[in-house]
Amino acid sequence: MIREQLRDELYLLRSSWALYRTEAGALARALLIALVAMTAASTLVTPFIVRDDALSRPREGIASVLVAALVLSPLTGGLFAIALGRLCEGRPGRARDIFVGYRRFLPLAAAGALAGCTLELRDAGFWHTGLALRLIAVVIGFAASLLLFYLVPTIVDRRLSLWASLAAALRLLRPPELWRTLTAAVLLFAVWLLLEQPAKLLGRGGPELEVLYLAVVLLAWGPFSVAYIAQMYVRARDAQAGVADV
Repeated sequence: MIREQLRDELYLLRSSWALYRTEAGALARALLIALVAMTAASTLVTPFIVRDDALSRPREGIASVLVAALVLSPLTGGLFAIALGRLCEGRPGRARDIFVGYRRFLPLAAAGALAGCTLELRDAGFWHTGLALRLIAVVIGFAASLLLFYLVPTIVDRRLSLWASLAAALRLLRPPELWRTLTAAVLLFAVWLLLEQPAKLLGRGGPELEVLYLAVVLLAWGPFSVAYIAQMYVRARDAQAGVADV
């Protein structure tokens, strides 16, 4: 079973690399647009919500959820539209396709709000509350993160409502795809942690170097992550369709 899992993951890596090679330019340019839009949205939204008082931390969470719902999730949907367009239809991607996600704004905005709440739950270890509640929140946050791997691609690919997309994404996480998804998620997270480490050293020379390094890494690694998750989604979708046909 372990050997079969390794074979599946190696195939996924090779197919993701092939997709990355063909669409890296379009995805990187689209991701740059997304970074600029996210920065602008955060600059505009945060000052209206966050105040310098005892409630500033909860308000920061509200601001991040709003930005995720209004900007991050629709643009992420556009990134997956580029990757899935090449995978499923053989259509070359274009950077301006990043805005395609706004055609599915309501379900993607709801998914973005869920993603923002998920990040807050995953950071629950810093909450000033009971240990049991923090552990429950962290577990729920990580479980929701796995669902989000497939939720946004499902919304973009199948053009379903939010609830239908949630149900479809949950079906994609049935074993053995759950273990494959968990393995892939751990791999992506581990690589990002490794890539992130030099930023801490560069940060000693000033925040500008740290921000520049992270931006370069994101523009290089981000397109591969999108290609990898898109391939994960297509693998899970096709596997489910094969089971249904049988």
